[in-house]
Amino acid sequence: LYASWNGARVCSSHRSAAYHCARTLINDKSIANKLSIGLASGEAKCGNMGCEGMKKYSYIGSLSSWVHLVERIGRSVECDVAIDAAVNEEVCNRAYTRMLQHVVFTKHSRNMLRVYEAMGHKEVAEEEWMYQLREGQSKDPNKEYNSSYELFMAGNVTDALKKIE
Repeated sequence: LYASWNGARVCSSHRSAAYHCARTLINDKSIANKLSIGLASGEAKCGNMGCEGMKKYSYIGSLSSWVHLVERIGRSVECDVAIDAAVNEEVCNRAYTRMLQHVVFTKHSRNMLRVYEAMGHKEVAEEEWMYQLREGQSKDPNKEYNSSYELFMAGNVTDALKKIE
């Protein structure tokens, strides 16, 4: 199943809307264990395609392959919701995330696909959200893991190992 935000109509918070929908589906106990969700953001051509007698709303572009790969990586490690870097950038203030894997396509692209696991909402009260947001970031259980992963990817293996010891 493919779902789109910001395709047919402009939606400035499409990444957050997609994430919220994914969490809602995962929190539904009747279907949660049957789902593996991948969220990716990027460019795609969309619209009605086909012949006059059989039109279907479709997406064309590398984004379809991207989101399928994100979902497959998430499923391979039994993660409920896997997200790409663009989605992570928008939701990391509201959700706990951790780096799962990066994929480099050497023949086709110089872009690296970074896949994160979205592990649930950070609890932030309405009246003290700014204070609690800072506090939530300092208490993020994946903070050290994510920073050591970034060091490792930058080639600083020694510093990365020191962080996780």
